[in-house]
Amino acid sequence: QAIDREGWTAISTGIGLAMLVLALPQVTFLLSPIITIVHELGHTLTNWIFGYPAIPAFDFMYGGGVTMQTQRLHFLIGLVYSGFGFLFYVYWQNYLTARVLLGVAIAYSICTFTGIHDFLVVSMGHGFELIFAGIFMARAISGYGCRYSIERPLYGMLGAYVTLYDIQFSWRLIFDQTTRAIYQQGKGGVIDHDLVRIARDVFQVDLTILL
Repeated sequence: QAIDREGWTAISTGIGLAMLVLALPQVTFLLSPIITIVHELGHTLTNWIFGYPAIPAFDFMYGGGVTMQTQRLHFLIGLVYSGFGFLFYVYWQNYLTARVLLGVAIAYSICTFTGIHDFLVVSMGHGFELIFAGIFMARAISGYGCRYSIERPLYGMLGAYVTLYDIQFSWRLIFDQTTRAIYQQGKGGVIDHDLVRIARDVFQVDLTILL
C-alpha cells in the first residue's frame, strides 16, 4: 500500500527527532535502557523457545544488560510441539496454513536439535532490536493501533532511534580500534559480547575478520 501523507510526516519527524536525540549524549543516555530491554528480551524469548529458562536483567556493575540462562528443560520443548499440534488441529482444513505450519515445525526441529539454536540465542539480541525497530516504523507508517496523532511520530522516533543507534554502534565497531578493543574485552573481562561469541563459536574466526 502507498504511504499516505501522515505516514511520511510521522517518518520524517521521527527520523529528525531520533537524530536530535543521538546528537545529545545526555538524552541518549536516558533512552539507552530501551535498547538494553529490547536486546535482553530477544535473548530471553529465544532461550525460552528452545527450552532454556532465562531471565533478563540490567547489569549495574558493567552497564548494559545480561540474560541469566539455566539448563534446558525438555518440558518446554514439549509445550512448543503441543502448540504446533493445536494449530494443526485448528487449521488442518486450510491447506496453505497447514503447509506453512509444517515448514515452521520442521525448521524449529532442525534448529532445536542442532547447534543452530545456540547461534540464534546469541544473535537475537541485536536481531530483536531490528525487529522492534521495524515494528515501530510500520506503526508510524500505517498508523495501525494508534488512537492519537502523536503516537505515529513517536513510533517513528523510536524506530529510527533504534536503527540509527545500531548503525552508529556498527560503524564505531568496524572503524574505531578503541571501541573494538573495549568490546573484545567483554564484561569485566569474563563475559564475551554477542558478536565476539558469534565470530569465535560459529565462524571460528577473530572478530576483526568477521567485521
